[in-house]
Amino acid sequence: MVDESGLVGIDLHWRIMPSYFASAFDYEEVWQSLASTAFCGRKIPSLAPENLLLLLCAHGAKHGFERLGWICDNALCLARFPDLRWPEVLAASARAGTTRELLMGLTVAEDLLGVPLPSSLPRDPVAVELVPLVRKRILAAPIPTSESELIPLCLRMFESPRHRIRYLLGQFAPSRAEYQVLQLPPAFYFLYYLVRPIRLIARFAVR
Repeated sequence: MVDESGLVGIDLHWRIMPSYFASAFDYEEVWQSLASTAFCGRKIPSLAPENLLLLLCAHGAKHGFERLGWICDNALCLARFPDLRWPEVLAASARAGTTRELLMGLTVAEDLLGVPLPSSLPRDPVAVELVPLVRKRILAAPIPTSESELIPLCLRMFESPRHRIRYLLGQFAPSRAEYQVLQLPPAFYFLYYLVRPIRLIARFAVR
């Protein structure tokens, strides 16, 4: 939703993460530990700090940690909540198979911003290998990250073949780019599902 000036946009979501992306928010336990936050004179439900950190790291992972601002959010979350219950954070991420996403978000914040991390955190060799790639892209590459870079990066962040397959299948759903390139009448919308893989293959081939 964008206003007439084109300067203000509201991105509406009906779930925390896309259905094809491994997420701790697929589990009911996350929603049973909501906190309360004051906003404009009212109390509104909000995520517990532990789950807020999981959300920030998951959102960054979905986009390949392409924006420094998102990494700053991770750092500020750690500074704002110094008494995070780390066993709960790690248990939730392990249950969802997203520990590498979490460690990526934290390690990138440590690498770029010097954020101190608890010594008890596990170290993931793959996450350590991916951090220099994220740093290099933040310093040199344009935003947004191209699909030919983002998809391989996300595949390496997933910890199980099941999550990789789930992610790849999700990539075949038409995106806004297909709707912009080829404007079809509603009766022919099914053709977008044919255009999407052709477009992805062409972009990878060109790269």
